[in-house]
Amino acid sequence: MRGAVEGGVTGAHYVGNFRYPSTGGFVSYLEPFAERFEVKLNHRLVGLDPRQKVLHFDNGKRVAYDQVISSIPPARFDATN
Repeated sequence: MRGAVEGGVTGAHYVGNFRYPSTGGFVSYLEPFAERFEVKLNHRLVGLDPRQKVLHFDNGKRVAYDQVISSIPPARFDATN
């Protein structure tokens, strides 16, 4: 928590151990997620309306959501678009 608020923490890294699958490559970590949830590929998110709970994509699609899981750094995304 201190690192998130104050900046970098010396001697700390968010990944303590890294494992790579012996078969299937890194994508094998994502397959259970893709089987459980509706995953959309090749969609570029250009806006997120948290009040209306709608995602806006560059191809013109608008999708309502209940929850959003983001893997981008917060500083790179402007939710006001």
